[in-house]
Amino acid sequence: MRILVTGGTGFIGSHTIRALLSAGHDVKLLVRNEEKARRLWADEPRVLEDLVVGKLTSGPATADALRECDGLIHTAAPVTLGVSRAEARQAASDNRRSIRLLIDRALQDGMTRIVHLSTTALFDTRGVEIADEQTPIVQGGDPYALSKTAPELAVRALQERGAPIAITYPPSVIGPDDPGL
Repeated sequence: MRILVTGGTGFIGSHTIRALLSAGHDVKLLVRNEEKARRLWADEPRVLEDLVVGKLTSGPATADALRECDGLIHTAAPVTLGVSRAEARQAASDNRRSIRLLIDRALQDGMTRIVHLSTTALFDTRGVEIADEQTPIVQGGDPYALSKTAPELAVRALQERGAPIAITYPPSVIGPDDPGL
């Protein structure tokens, strides 16, 4: 398959790309920072062959990125740890808008394999022994959870309408080879 990966210069996205390549898939990246992508993927020139530079909230960039792809793995989103609530609200708005532009476009193009990266931080786990996708979403919460709630609700609404989207919920991200360190 040919798979578009957003967030391919981040921790989860870069590891995802390596796994996809190892499994024999072709990847296409939509990145904000071309210099960072070229530095990170210098040892994998095939990743750089089909690089699209643009913001998730840019309609033309998302259309270019999705062209000729069979699937989408959406891992890109600003990390809002240590930011104000106002900055988190702006990130939530941008994340929701990027989902509308990116995932809606993928669905319009007939894409049937879409994965959206979320987080367990948006679940209200107070008094819950085991959390899963049915666990209520926290209302308010810290700025990070706030930035993730609106995009989560947008993706779930698409799922409810039958969109072929899988959501993953990593609890935390830490490990070797973090391109952000």
